[in-house]
Amino acid sequence: MKKTLLSLTLFILLQVISFSLTFPELGDQVFNTELGAHPLGMGAAFSAMIGDPNTLFYNPGGLPWSKGIILSGKDFNNLSAAQAFPTGSGITLGIGYVRSKISDLVINESGAGDFSSSIILFSVGTKLSSIPIISKVPNSQSIGLGLNFKSILSQLATGSFDLTGSANKITRGWELDFGFLYNPSSWFSFGAVIQNTMPKGKNVNDGGVIDWNTGGLEGVPAILRSGISLKPVDKENAPVYSENNRIFINFDAESSMISQGIGHFGLEWIFQDYLSLRGGFIVKEASGNTSSFGLGFNPGEWGIDFASSYDLLKDSRSYIFSISYDPNIWTFTKTGKEEKKREEKTAPMLKIDIPREITTYKDSLIVSGEAKNGTKVFVNDQLVILDKNNRFEVVFPLQIGKNLIAIKASLDDFSDTANIKVLRKSKVEIVEEKKAEEELKNATTKDDIQKIKKDIQIITIRKEKLEALITIGVIDAEPDKEIALNAPMLRGEFASWVTKSLDIPLSQVTKAVFTDVPADHPFAPYIKAVADKKIMVGQSSYFYPDKPVTKAEADEILRKIKENK
Repeated sequence: MKKTLLSLTLFILLQVISFSLTFPELGDQVFNTELGAHPLGMGAAFSAMIGDPNTLFYNPGGLPWSKGIILSGKDFNNLSAAQAFPTGSGITLGIGYVRSKISDLVINESGAGDFSSSIILFSVGTKLSSIPIISKVPNSQSIGLGLNFKSILSQLATGSFDLTGSANKITRGWELDFGFLYNPSSWFSFGAVIQNTMPKGKNVNDGGVIDWNTGGLEGVPAILRSGISLKPVDKENAPVYSENNRIFINFDAESSMISQGIGHFGLEWIFQDYLSLRGGFIVKEASGNTSSFGLGFNPGEWGIDFASSYDLLKDSRSYIFSISYDPNIWTFTKTGKEEKKREEKTAPMLKIDIPREITTYKDSLIVSGEAKNGTKVFVNDQLVILDKNNRFEVVFPLQIGKNLIAIKASLDDFSDTANIKVLRKSKVEIVEEKKAEEELKNATTKDDIQKIKKDIQIITIRKEKLEALITIGVIDAEPDKEIALNAPMLRGEFASWVTKSLDIPLSQVTKAVFTDVPADHPFAPYIKAVADKKIMVGQSSYFYPDKPVTKAEADEILRKIKENK
C-alpha cells in the first residue's frame, strides 16, 4: 500500500499546467503516434497500461510486459502497426509504423492545409532486474524502462504540408522518447513518458529538429505524459474478487510548452476473458464530444477491436479497427548448448508419485517421488535421503482433519516445491449400520431386501455427515466406540456441538454457570458460551445438561442461530 501511495503522489506531482492549445508550429504533430483501437477506445489513457504492443506508441517503459503484433487503421491514409518481441533475456524489442493524413488542418489565422506523415519507431524496453549493475535494486522486477527512436528520415518516411497560397514543404528528422513504468502489484501500475526528449540540434543529423525543404529548422516540443492504471476487480490478486470479470480504470495527464494540459480517462470491462467493453473521454477545451467507446473480442491468440474516439487535431469523431496476434510463446529461439543449459535449469527437479489432494481414513501416508541427481529434498523441513536411483520414500503420520505435507527440493541456485493436502477423515462404527447389514443377510423376500438397502443408503448419508463433523472437531468421539445415530442428544453435549460449529470463543469458567453446572463440569465452558449468546437457556437456575434435547427445542435453537448470523 505504501508503494501505491508513493506512485499516486508522483502521478499528481507530474501534472503540469500548460498554455492554451495553438499550433504555431508543426513539430509536435509529425511525431504524433496515437493510434490503436484498444487505447483510443479508452480515451488514449494508456501510459500506465501493460500487456499490449500499443504501449510502444504511448510509453515504451511498458514494453517488458508486452508481446505480440497489432495492425490498426482508420482508413488507407491512417494506419499503424506495432510489434513487441521479448528476447528471452528480460529485454523486449519493438518496432512500429504510423502513417497519417489530416485534411483541412487549421494552423493559424492565415489558413488551413493538409498534413501527412509517415513515422517509423524502433523501441527497446527492459526491467531493472535484467540490468546486471542494478538488478539488486529493491523492486527491480517491478520497474520497466524503455526508449523509442522515431524517424522521419527522407529515405524511410516523409512529412509534407500543403498550405493554400504557399509551396509544399517536405521535412525530415528524428527524435527520442524515454518511458518509465512501475508495476508494484497486479492491480496497480504507474507510468510516465517524456516524448521528444532531444535538445534542439544545429542540424537535422543532431536530432531534436525537423528540417523543411523550403529552408529553416523547427524545434520539436517535448511532451510530458504520466498516468495510472488500476484493476480493482479480478479473479485473483485484486481488491474485489470476481470469477468472470476484470475492470481497468486508467487516468493520464499530458502537457507540452505549446499546448494546454490535456486529461485522459479510460475504463475497460472484460467479461469471461475475451469480451471487452471500453469507454473514455478527453478533458480539454473542444467544440465537439470528447468521449470515446470501444469493443474488443479476444477469444485466444487472435483478437479484433473497434473504437469510436475523439480526434484532438480535427476536433471531430473517428473510427478505428485493429487486429491483433498474441501467441502464448513469442520470443527468440535459443539453440545448441545455451538452449540445452536453459532446458536443464527449467526442467522440473521434483516428481511426486501421489496426488496433490488426498482424502483418506488411514493414520499414515507413504510419500514417494524422484528428484534430480544431487538435489536436497526436505519433507516438512526434514531432510530425506535419496537412493541410488534418486528416489525417496517417507511414511508421514496423519492427524484427524487437515494435514499439509510440504516438499522442497534445492539444487545450486534453483528450487522446486510441492504441497500435498491430505484430509484424514474420522472413521466411526454405527450401531444402526451393523444391525441393517445383519438384517440384510437374513432377509428372504425381495421387498425386505429393497427396504433394508434403502435404509442402509440413508444411514450411510447420515454417517458421512457425522464423520465430517468429527473430522473438523465439532463432535468429540472416542476411538473404536460405536455410535448410535438414533441415541438421544443430551443438552450439555449439544451445547458443545453448537459452540464448536459456530466457532464461539470460550472463556474461563471460575464459578458455577448454573446450579447443576459447576465450574469443573466437562461442558461448563460450552454451556456458558451458548447461554451468554442466549442460544440455549436454562429453567430458573438449572440447565439440565443430562436431559435429552427435544425436536421442538432443537428447532428453536436453530431459529436463534439464524437470527444471530
